[in-house]
Amino acid sequence: MRKDIDTPANILASATHVNAFIMQQTGKLGCITEGAFADILIVEGDPLSDWRVMVDYQHNLKLIMKDGCYLQK
Repeated sequence: MRKDIDTPANILASATHVNAFIMQQTGKLGCITEGAFADILIVEGDPLSDWRVMVDYQHNLKLIMKDGCYLQK
């Protein structure tokens, strides 16, 4: 598994701004900036130090924002 050979920071980067670059959507995806799509997940814990907070989403996911609007989880 990737978690066994890579850091949480690299895995999160691949899921966000690296994929945005590959899809030629830099500045629109994978970032939090004016003019970007407002898709955000808020989790309990620090995914940069413990990737499991992203995997155990039923306990750790606190907020979902899609296109700037709050969604019920």
